Amino acid sequence: MVTTSALANGAQPSLASRLDSYRRLADIFHYVLAEQDLNPLLERIAEALAALIPHDTLNVYRADESRRSLTAIYARDEFAEQVLNSTCLYGQGITGWAVENRVPVLANAAHLDPRVDVVPGTSLDPESFLSIPLIARGSVQGALNIYRQGEDALFTEEELDLA
Repeated sequence: MVTTSALANGAQPSLASRLDSYRRLADIFHYVLAEQDLNPLLERIAEALAALIPHDTLNVYRADESRRSLTAIYARDEFAEQVLNSTCLYGQGITGWAVENRVPVLANAAHLDPRVDVVPGTSLDPESFLSIPLIARGSVQGALNIYRQGEDALFTEEELDLA
């Protein structure tokens, strides 16, 4: 598998690397179809994503379209308790913007983005993140956020496409 630093230096992933990524995605789809309980499913998806897109934290939100709100349902985060007790509205913060506009966001230097909104009880540290609206049958189901911590932590366009 190609490392993030290799991608940042302009190296393109090999065919074998991309095939390995597709196999991992196929495994995720298998889990989705086979798993009945949400927590083990989200845990398996998080583990598979960690192998595909190295990251520091990952959060999943469930959408309530009638209330236009997002509620955290899964957090692999040092502030997991605060994240899981949080809700944001469509249009609020980068995640709410991504959901409202139904557009994935690659936010390198997210802490400097004017759309940023900090979960109460957490800190605004230098980080980059991907926010992916989860849409099924034309309806927003939630959002997936994948984070890297630090000033030099960046995501690539390829990682955004993969997410």
